[in-house]
Amino acid sequence: MFASDPSEVLAEHAVLLERYRHLMTLDDYATLTSPTLSDPLPPFFYLRRGHQLQTLYALHLAKGGAGSEALRLLESDLAQLRRQLAQADHLVLKMILVAMLDEHLNWLALLYREGLIVAPQPIQPLSERERSLHLALQREFAGSATMYTQLGAGDLGSGQPKVLEHVALVLVYKPQMTINRALLPYQTLSAVSLLKPAAFRQSLENDRQKTATERSWRNYVGVVFSDVALPDFNIYIGRVQDLDAKLKLLNLLPQLPKNTPPSAAQLAALEQADNPYQRGQLPFWQADIAKLCYAGPLPQHKGSRCL
Repeated sequence: MFASDPSEVLAEHAVLLERYRHLMTLDDYATLTSPTLSDPLPPFFYLRRGHQLQTLYALHLAKGGAGSEALRLLESDLAQLRRQLAQADHLVLKMILVAMLDEHLNWLALLYREGLIVAPQPIQPLSERERSLHLALQREFAGSATMYTQLGAGDLGSGQPKVLEHVALVLVYKPQMTINRALLPYQTLSAVSLLKPAAFRQSLENDRQKTATERSWRNYVGVVFSDVALPDFNIYIGRVQDLDAKLKLLNLLPQLPKNTPPSAAQLAALEQADNPYQRGQLPFWQADIAKLCYAGPLPQHKGSRCL
């Protein structure tokens, strides 16, 4: 998108940019569709494209000598994105907002290091509401419960099951028991998503040892199905948690040289630079990508702990 002249791109997509700006001012977004297997995915693609246009406009301002105006725009958009993150009730939307915030921090760092804007104001860590996946997991569980119910009614396939198949299913599959069993992991994950990074790391370490899952012929299919149907939501929780690390890295930039890699002594002299995941652990310079990074308990997602 940014290969063309910024003015031309902004003029061509002015309507999308205006709609993005309007959406960011709203504080009552809610997903109104029912969480089913056929639930259509909202066109979040346009949300991300609108954000890219907003950052392109900020770049256009900064390169035109209006660095203070560009910084105000970016800081205002950052606040609006964080407000949207706090109220997101859809897992895909939550992850897209995390990706948008990740890109936003990259732009702030780039414009600062290029001398186009002054250092942004110190940014506060994520709040509990911003970290929380409660609303998104609530929706995910509701979709799972609907699926388990439909499976018991034979609605997932084409037509009703044969009589013998239906009898066999009734004997080894209990939809309500399966739903009740599936609820606990979602409740646990919802609580985990509220943790701060250090506590989240400890939670992952405590979770390394998994107990064997029970098998019950009374609900054998339900136990197996619920075990394999639950994705690893810790990955998504970790992506939100990594934002705290990236926010802290942005706050450290004014203490570092702009145009040269920081030395070991400069990194050691950083103030309030402890890794959010591990007290006493400093950021490190990753030379192959020329970025400042924090270590973390999970693999990075596209440089989510580097700036």
